[in-house]
Amino acid sequence: MPNLFIFQIFLVSLWNGGSLITAYLAVPVIFSTLKPKTDLAGTIAGNIFSVMSWLGLTITLVLLISFIVQGGIKSLVKRPSALVITSSLLLSINHFFIHPLVVISRAQRAGGDADAARTFAWLHGSASLIFLVISILGIWLLINLLRNPPTPQRST
Repeated sequence: MPNLFIFQIFLVSLWNGGSLITAYLAVPVIFSTLKPKTDLAGTIAGNIFSVMSWLGLTITLVLLISFIVQGGIKSLVKRPSALVITSSLLLSINHFFIHPLVVISRAQRAGGDADAARTFAWLHGSASLIFLVISILGIWLLINLLRNPPTPQRST
């Protein structure tokens, strides 16, 4: 199934590459370009991260399905699947739990609430740390897949 392997590499590269470019290139450029309008920059960045989260969740689901197609249900206990499942869980925590709290605390912070500013900073830092871990897992996944391509099965 070399085509499935190439598809997996493509998906991991698309997801991880897109996430890295978003976080470490596009978002800093947005903030530096819109410097006096940090709320607008934050809204744009949040929207981009939301799209990237949905892309990541979709890709992790497709990857898990492709691993099952490739190696059966037992493939879910192997390292690549564990990396994908861990990444998916962290993505879900960031997108469905932390991101909504960031939006709320950002709005409260804009109203001058000092506690909300601290909460925003803590949540933003947590989301950034989780994103960094997801990025590392994505790179590890890509390396792992490239080092251990599936062996072709001989037909008898």
